[in-house]
Amino acid sequence: MSLPTAITQTLPAKELRLIDAYWRAANYLSVGQVYLLDNPLLREPLRPEHVKPRLLGHFGTVPGLNLIYVHLNRAIRQRDLDAIYITGPGHGGPAVVANAWLEGTGVLEVEGDEVALREGHAVFVPAGATHRFVGYEQLSVLVIFEKGQPA
Repeated sequence: MSLPTAITQTLPAKELRLIDAYWRAANYLSVGQVYLLDNPLLREPLRPEHVKPRLLGHFGTVPGLNLIYVHLNRAIRQRDLDAIYITGPGHGGPAVVANAWLEGTGVLEVEGDEVALREGHAVFVPAGATHRFVGYEQLSVLVIFEKGQPA
């Protein structure tokens, strides 16, 4: 028995490069949420005061969640599927937030005020502030980073 071509076929090089770039961007945004208080685009040398004194979460599940997200997104777009990616709350939260941010979607609620998130929008949540990503209950949303502006 042979497998269908759709399963055994490799992706075109350009599409693979774009998927890899998206995956790396999502991983970078996720790491920043876990570890950084400031200077997310590293516009200056990283200093101790840029790093959170107490980490809430870890990076462990993030690369896998981001990999699933980018490939699921490719399949949804390629086949015009109606699908939703559901993950549990907790340590994988930065992955979902990073992908939602890269897509330019979402609402962050900070201290009861809703902040609509869109492409290029940065929100820094003060340490200890009550916050949640609306629509994805109990995710550990700490920081959503601004994209670099073209020169």
